[in-house]
Amino acid sequence: TLFDDYYKKVWKRNDVSYYDFFNYEAEIINDKILDITDENGESVHAGATLIAVAIDGDDLHFLNIGDSRIFLIREQSIIQLTHDQNYLSVLIEKVNKGEINEQQAMSHPKKEALISYCGIRELKIKEINSKPLKLKTDDIIMMCSDGLYRALSRNEILEAIDNSSEDMNIAAYMLTAAVND
Repeated sequence: TLFDDYYKKVWKRNDVSYYDFFNYEAEIINDKILDITDENGESVHAGATLIAVAIDGDDLHFLNIGDSRIFLIREQSIIQLTHDQNYLSVLIEKVNKGEINEQQAMSHPKKEALISYCGIRELKIKEINSKPLKLKTDDIIMMCSDGLYRALSRNEILEAIDNSSEDMNIAAYMLTAAVND
């Protein structure tokens, strides 16, 4: 497992950074997904997004591949820590360069297509924070797929978490139930 690999690499040998660990493990996971085959031995061309966090004391380290997200909830605010790795990010760069306008970018039929994911032939885009984020007392880290953040507004997410802040399992249940309604 990811933790077992981490334990062997970091706690046994203290010279491996979280950045190096996440980078290494992302490549291993990518290779494992590339190797998935059907009953005939043919590649199934599988893909998956990946988010991971490591909290060491008050330091938050994270990895993001794809369009799942990591949010920091602090003092009734929700802050997106990761960036979506989809074609819209490429289109926004074109908007910033003046090559297309914002309406063209936002209406592009392939704007949600992933440009990085586990299972891609060359995993070139990995978002790993190089400096840890300092956490504060009562901070909440929320990790979710696009199924949650596309279905609920940030206010709805904050409300569900606020209403069950004593038990994050209840918050997760409430968020899942809200999406499935």
